[in-house]
Amino acid sequence: MPDATSPESAYRETARRRHRLQISLVTLVLGYYFATVTCVNFTSILDGAAVGTITWAYVVTYSQFVVAVIVTIVYRNRIGAIERTFADNSSASPRLDR
Repeated sequence: MPDATSPESAYRETARRRHRLQISLVTLVLGYYFATVTCVNFTSILDGAAVGTITWAYVVTYSQFVVAVIVTIVYRNRIGAIERTFADNSSASPRLDR
């Protein structure tokens, strides 16, 4: 059984943190997507004009692109921090290949 400072446990913790981040972001994106689809197709909430002849449905639908960019930036930054933590923990512990 590996101890708390072993490379195996550091890898498992990194994998757990990555998985939790991915599940959180996917849930956020899918929730936003399905809420948009539901509002556009089954309600009249987004039928009003936002600017000129552009309805709120178009504004919300195009905002999905913005959400995708924001989620990508958040993922990149957070996964970088997780990977740096793993690299720091791996370099501090003894190497297995020696």
